[in-house]
Amino acid sequence: MSAYSAGTEHHFTFIGGLHRSGTTALRRMVQSHPLVSGFSNTGVDEDEGQFLQDIYPTDKYFGGPGIFGLHSEAHMTEDSALLPAAKERLFYKWAPHWDLSKPFLVEKTPGNLIRSRFLQEIFPNSSFIFITRHPVACTLATLKWQNRVSVSSMIKHWVNCHNVFLQDQFYLRRKILISYEELCSCPIETMVRISRHIGVRADMVTDFVDNSLNKRYFMEWKTGDYRLWGGNDHWKAPLQRWRNLAESAYISRRYERDINRFGYSFDIISPAESGLRPPQLPSAVAAPQVRVEEAIRPQ
Repeated sequence: MSAYSAGTEHHFTFIGGLHRSGTTALRRMVQSHPLVSGFSNTGVDEDEGQFLQDIYPTDKYFGGPGIFGLHSEAHMTEDSALLPAAKERLFYKWAPHWDLSKPFLVEKTPGNLIRSRFLQEIFPNSSFIFITRHPVACTLATLKWQNRVSVSSMIKHWVNCHNVFLQDQFYLRRKILISYEELCSCPIETMVRISRHIGVRADMVTDFVDNSLNKRYFMEWKTGDYRLWGGNDHWKAPLQRWRNLAESAYISRRYERDINRFGYSFDIISPAESGLRPPQLPSAVAAPQVRVEEAIRPQ
């Protein structure tokens, strides 16, 4: 019996977005609906489904936050060799952590951003919610987990993952894209959109998401005040600040057009003020096979 045949009465919703993009807050809001069940108090990091199964590799296997998407194997599709085992077992791994009396089941993992085609093949009765966050804020918020990885590599990771995500949208039947910034500025309206997308009435709790964090990270980016030495090495801080400013200037030149594609700019923290628009997700069509893995290379 396949995973999906055991849960045909359910609708599955998968949340994806890079680490520190707001996926945890979004998952809490979605699963606050009385008809929705999600993972909570599981004992694993952020109650993410990737840690409640042993069928496919977790994001940590590929290096973790800010790195995992630089490995081509992290991109999973309907062609994955792991698909037969996943169809057979994945639902049963996750089922004990859901309330199966509820018709809507939600799971969030950052790597779902580049794993959606794989999940859709396992759970055909599914929809996807993707969330983006300004790459500067997303990257600087992730630094505490990746002290040995350059900011340049992490920005490249952001760009690569979102480019792959955009290619995959041709294959997805039901999907919606929101941003961390609009979740902060228009939480009620954003959650109404998500409720309609899933197919439930808008009875979700709307948490407060603090957009001042974005502004703080952007100020650090503009002044070079990130990843500075402290303690007895505080005298090195001016040198590191200069190196940071040189690195951010290079990154801005190298990736500005890439992030413009997703409604962001290295010059302005607010997408609304930049005048740029996020991409319109394409309709699911019989798209030509695109070897998007070639865009993901370890640096």
